[in-house]
Amino acid sequence: MRAAVAFVMAFCLIPLPVAAQPDGSLAQDYCANIAQTATDARDAWQKAELEKLQADVTAKLEALEAQQKVLEAWMAKRDAALKSAGQELVEIYAKMDPEAAAAQLAKVDTPTTTSILRQMGPRGAGAILAVMEPDHAALLVRSIAAASRIQGDGRGT
Repeated sequence: MRAAVAFVMAFCLIPLPVAAQPDGSLAQDYCANIAQTATDARDAWQKAELEKLQADVTAKLEALEAQQKVLEAWMAKRDAALKSAGQELVEIYAKMDPEAAAAQLAKVDTPTTTSILRQMGPRGAGAILAVMEPDHAALLVRSIAAASRIQGDGRGT
């Protein structure tokens, strides 16, 4: 259908040589009669293309909204993990010997350990990180830095 409409439109737009253009020629009559149909076909095609684009945009917006919900859920989990290390727990680890605290914190999940270390003073957290296994300490430092960037509190930046 589109090819036929394109052919007709192209044919109607090509001027015929003066000798081949007698008054009321069949070609001119055909072009005059088909012009509105060709315009309608072009408009319908453009409308269909716009509807496809609108559907694509709508689908992408829905995907972004779904991703936003996932991120909000992750932020809620992160906030819960940060709150899970209450001030009392932080004080307990702060008063412990750094080696003992490091050994115990090595067995605790990363979000909780990160929360505890972030709430400790820099001196206490540094002492504990200094005696931890280097790979685990590096993991915790990356986690603390990421939490600081996300929270935007300026610590560790």
